Amino acid sequence: LVAPLIDTPVTPNHLTFVRFVVGIAGAVMFAQGDRPVAAALLVILSNFLDHTDGELARMSGKTSRFGHYFDLASDALVTVGMFVGIGIGLTDALGTRAAMMGGIAGLAVAGIFHLRNVIENRHGKVA
Repeated sequence: LVAPLIDTPVTPNHLTFVRFVVGIAGAVMFAQGDRPVAAALLVILSNFLDHTDGELARMSGKTSRFGHYFDLASDALVTVGMFVGIGIGLTDALGTRAAMMGGIAGLAVAGIFHLRNVIENRHGKVA
């Protein structure tokens, strides 16, 4: 799907940004609590788009250290945002403990992303 973009001004970082915006929009919709199906569809679309930046980078030879970290940061922020948004969105139905659980899940995901980054820095991307 990204092959037509190879010789265009579109860069992998553009696709990462689109993925980030779509994912955060899904997280915000989860937090609003009134359209969970639409929120889930945005997060699913965001996860699909997550694969396009790396494919374009490899196919076009436009890989970069910044792009790699931008992708990882976008992944982390969207995933954390999704869990926090779900927790906030469920507050009316389940009380403040739903928001706490969403926050705890978000912190756990942030911790996993941090550990992944530490392992990658110590042992390389393949590890």
